[in-house]
Amino acid sequence: MKEKSIARQKVDIFQNLLDKYKIDSFVLGNTKGEEDDYFFRTNLVVSKNELPAIILIDNTVYTTIQVMLLEKASSRKEKVIEWINNKNRTTFLKYTLDRDGSLILSCTLPADVEQFDPNLLLALFNEVDRYIKENYEEDVKNCQ
Repeated sequence: MKEKSIARQKVDIFQNLLDKYKIDSFVLGNTKGEEDDYFFRTNLVVSKNELPAIILIDNTVYTTIQVMLLEKASSRKEKVIEWINNKNRTTFLKYTLDRDGSLILSCTLPADVEQFDPNLLLALFNEVDRYIKENYEEDVKNCQ
């Protein structure tokens, strides 16, 4: 019998926590064509907006939380990049623009299978949610 991949082991650990606490707002999927690239997808409701959020789990030591804050940031790209660089100096979360110009907020949790703590991952996800709710209006204002 084939041994479970690192990613699959982490997915199972996190899914067990979600099941234990009856958290059903996450949907598990995997990246097309990538057997061991998984994501838990959900939406965060902030200021009447549903922001797509994912937890990415793969065979690396990293687990990443990403939230799309704004689908298309301003056409004033230089100003937005300057704002992003300033924000990234002052927070544990990191702002980026993706290829399509969407504003993404990310954070990464390093842990191999033995140190992977699903409670810590869920707590970090909740901290990201809290941070976004406190900063969303200002973030959008600065990126439009």
